[in-house]
Amino acid sequence: MHVPGLYPFFRRHVQQGLGEQGLVQPALVDYVSELLTRFARVNVVFPFHNADGQPIETIAGLLMEWQAVLGNDTVKPGRARETLVLRHIADYALFMSGVFRERLKYRGQITYYRDHGRSAFARCARLEPNPQHAAVLNRVSHDFEPISNALDQLWHRRLPMSACEASPLAALWRA
Repeated sequence: MHVPGLYPFFRRHVQQGLGEQGLVQPALVDYVSELLTRFARVNVVFPFHNADGQPIETIAGLLMEWQAVLGNDTVKPGRARETLVLRHIADYALFMSGVFRERLKYRGQITYYRDHGRSAFARCARLEPNPQHAAVLNRVSHDFEPISNALDQLWHRRLPMSACEASPLAALWRA
């Protein structure tokens, strides 16, 4: 679902930012622009909840959810649920390591997010039945750090936002 005007806005900036990193593939620009458009809605950033109904806000929590999906002997959710959780881990790691890099550095988690994001994109590519989409996911896995760098630069140079500024993304900025 595209918010009118938001996708073209992100696409223009993402295209420029990825271009500066030497990543000019249109499919990659489209993927990252779509990710930012989707994650502009906080409920999309945190779609999974724990047993208490609280949103899962960390990669560790998402990995536990993914392991629960894989190891649940009573209900076999199939590849669709596994792929959904794994894809969210990948997207979330890219989003957080790019847009909220300073926060992850402060917490000492930036390498953890990059490593898990890269790995999750590679696994998603192996599970993806569409060869063109699998190629994009492989590309994101291979170029995870430069893409994350482009998002960081995008947020700091083109879209500066103070931590106390009211915005849909400010809800993510938690201690």
